Amino acid sequence: APEIQNWLSQNIVDLKSDYLKKLDAKLVGNEVLGLAEASHGTEEFFREKNKIVQHLIINKNYEQIGFEFPGDWMEKVNRYVLSGTGNLKTIMTDFRLYRTQSFYDLFEWIKTYNVRTKGKKIEVFGFDNVENTDPFTRDSLMAQNLIFRQTKANGKFIVWGHNVHLSKDTTQGYKPFGHFLGKRYREKFFNIAFDTYKPTVRVV
Repeated sequence: APEIQNWLSQNIVDLKSDYLKKLDAKLVGNEVLGLAEASHGTEEFFREKNKIVQHLIINKNYEQIGFEFPGDWMEKVNRYVLSGTGNLKTIMTDFRLYRTQSFYDLFEWIKTYNVRTKGKKIEVFGFDNVENTDPFTRDSLMAQNLIFRQTKANGKFIVWGHNVHLSKDTTQGYKPFGHFLGKRYREKFFNIAFDTYKPTVRVV
């Protein structure tokens, strides 16, 4: 549609550019930043999102990162990044599409940051639940989990999930995760979607 093409031409960002300074300007007053992806398991998305996460932790005081992943699974990773408890490769055995080198590198980076920081340690968590299989309730429950945790912590959060979930758009026939976050946080919720131009896809 022409309106979509016009919006993309005005908002799309070349990842080879120095876009982090422009991003900082857009995040003034932000409480929740969404990092969305067109597909789970795409290494290029993960690497770029790692760069953004590290920048925001170091420079913009973001404190927690939520993933579209079961909470009990991510709790093991959280203990690891906070105290070094366990073996990260073993912990990530069942991570499926998230069992990647870039995710391993991100968690190791956070653990190292937590050891060195004199400020607040970074936490990771999962806002999804394996029992949430109903698409008409899953997103609202994920939003409830995120909002409860962020309100309690009163800090700046990053949320990592699929483009479809983090979208604010309700024209697809259901209300996604991003819709509920937008309703709660309004201009304090900022969303970044990742997509590809000419991808090569391997399907298992």
